[in-house]
Amino acid sequence: MRLVRAAWGDLKHHRLRNALSALTMFVGVLSLVLVSAASAVAGDLLLAKEEQANGRAITWQASVTLDAANPTSSATTLGERLDLLSGHHGEVVVTIGGEVAWSSDGRQGSLPLEWIHGDLTKIRRLPVVSGQLPSSEHRFPPLVVMNEQAAAETGCAVGCILRLREGVDSQSVSFTVAAIIADGSTEPYGYAPIAAMGLINNHETSATVMITTQQADIARVQRIVEDALIDAQLTATAEVMRMDTTEQVAGEIELLRSIFSAVSAVMLTIAALGILNVGLASVEERRRELVVRRAVGARKTDLFLLVMGSSILTGVIVAATAIVTALAVVYVVIPSLIPVTTGVAAPAFPWGACLVGLIAAVATSALGSCFPAWRASRLPVAHALRD
Repeated sequence: MRLVRAAWGDLKHHRLRNALSALTMFVGVLSLVLVSAASAVAGDLLLAKEEQANGRAITWQASVTLDAANPTSSATTLGERLDLLSGHHGEVVVTIGGEVAWSSDGRQGSLPLEWIHGDLTKIRRLPVVSGQLPSSEHRFPPLVVMNEQAAAETGCAVGCILRLREGVDSQSVSFTVAAIIADGSTEPYGYAPIAAMGLINNHETSATVMITTQQADIARVQRIVEDALIDAQLTATAEVMRMDTTEQVAGEIELLRSIFSAVSAVMLTIAALGILNVGLASVEERRRELVVRRAVGARKTDLFLLVMGSSILTGVIVAATAIVTALAVVYVVIPSLIPVTTGVAAPAFPWGACLVGLIAAVATSALGSCFPAWRASRLPVAHALRD
């Protein structure tokens, strides 16, 4: 306790002299924490693009043929059987693709549309720009979801009425735009609950099954799909293949983490060298003061611990300040800089990096001040007093 009080008094007395050392340490620790958060954001940014377009890891897909007499019912039955067979080990979505004609406020055109059974956001990363996604069981009032390109082409926003029909000569049905999403596509695209598909007499019989699993076991997924097709009384021929491309970016993400880790190491090394240089200059500047302490009875160990203690105390205080600053940056600044359309999640606070930063601050303070403290304890008393 006496040593801590002495170190604190020494730190206050020489606060200007230690400012550069503290600033160097602050930058080093703050950089370590922020670099860790930036690494998470950069890695998730690469992953988000793949998961938006091609599905989360690990996602499988298969093309199946539905009952031509009632494609909506057979797709729903197939989805339910897939849910049951896959249990709690994956997410299942069945989609029926097609193209519909649309009209709104005197404008018209065609729009590729997917009728969805299940929660597509569990298969693909689809950030909602505005509105709220409907469930696949929703039928009335009819709802439709569009990507940003479709919203721009139709001129519709959330709450807009869009009249859809299967063909030019078919009767149109009013759908309300429930949400605008970012799906990573550069083309206009729409999505609607499968329960509403029968309202516009859609006769598509080709469907796509998508399943996310925890393990890359294609044989198991193949059996699940085939058994579900048999249970739904559909043709049990479907070739399962890997849909997502997340494995392709795994190496890039690892490379990014290595680069960011190297940057952190460089920053901490610079901090340690800064402390060493400032410590040596401080000892030289305080040469006479330290010698006077020796002359009035201070031991070499006391001087060593005094110089070392003030440096370590500086490291702890600066590390705590850097961590508080990093908390504000990670929880306030970074989320505000991430566009919603990227699908990138705000990073969790890197508490592990904080612990490393605190340990590094103490370690670099100790190492950086070790030699200056040793020099302080070896100052020639008689020669210094004579000067």
